[in-house]
Amino acid sequence: MNPNEFLRVVRDNSLDSVYCFIGNEEWLKQNALQTLKKRILPEGLEELNEMSFDAPSLSQIMDAAQTLPVMCERRLVVAIDFPLLSAKKGKDSKKELERFKEWLALPNDTCVTVFYVHGTIESKTILALLEKYAQIVRFETLTESEILKWCNRLLSPFGKTIEPMAVQELVLRAGKDLTTLSGELSKLIAFVGEEKVIHTADVETIVSRSLEFRVFEMFNTLMTSTFSNANVQLASLLQNGEKPVSILSMITRQIRQMCHMRIALDAGFPAQGLKEPLHLVERAVFPVSKQAKLLPASDWKEIYSKCIDLDYSVKSGQMRDIDALQSAMLNITSRRDKVRIGTH
Repeated sequence: MNPNEFLRVVRDNSLDSVYCFIGNEEWLKQNALQTLKKRILPEGLEELNEMSFDAPSLSQIMDAAQTLPVMCERRLVVAIDFPLLSAKKGKDSKKELERFKEWLALPNDTCVTVFYVHGTIESKTILALLEKYAQIVRFETLTESEILKWCNRLLSPFGKTIEPMAVQELVLRAGKDLTTLSGELSKLIAFVGEEKVIHTADVETIVSRSLEFRVFEMFNTLMTSTFSNANVQLASLLQNGEKPVSILSMITRQIRQMCHMRIALDAGFPAQGLKEPLHLVERAVFPVSKQAKLLPASDWKEIYSKCIDLDYSVKSGQMRDIDALQSAMLNITSRRDKVRIGTH
């Protein structure tokens, strides 16, 4: 079940007894939970009919679900990060799993229980159990076209809209996390004032650049400018509290994208068709394909292998993270310069 299907069920008041919220999009989860609360909990009686637990025991959930609602048809129990659903299970997990299965098979029909999971459930056994006895609602990261619709829904009460190209720039700078985007939209609303339409220039002026975006800019400098200029950008990142090992990880990820992009381009695939496989936002497709063409696939593979070795050296304590990061940056510029002068 996706979030829209869940909201239709809430609107139609055709709720089941047990739901499990999973996925990485926390804003949508919170929105769905708040909509559910407004639908089933009478105003003024919320505290009497709702129980919320962080990492509860199964007994706590069962006891809360068995409590009768006060002046309404159903109460609400929210179990946040129920330990049995996580990868780390205790010694008695098999026994608890059997109790959990028995309870799921015969839940209390005067209660809606929501298992709220940050992230996903790794256990296939747990997933199969929930799919059989409960409703799983998957809150996945939205596509850019879905984010455009979401942005305009949020902007509508303010009498504003946002251009598609502006959304692309917004996603490129801030990422796809809706909680982050919601904050950026609030800033944009205040910034444009009486203007009815938010333009790309507004986004470029006011929206904060994510770490990923700033590392992408630094990587672009490594490929097109000098090591010293990239080092200036690195110094800015470090002054802002970013960790060298995190930056190295992001550079390694970008090099992996470059490698895949160059191999695909050499095989005749169009760059636009690689957006989804490489998890690229729309505005990043052309810059990534342009950068990928600067080196042959064999060089990208060797650079990637070097980054993996450097990452291992850091994690094994053989090398300082800042030294490994600068070594990776020097390796990139060295390969680029050799290609420019026609030597390998």
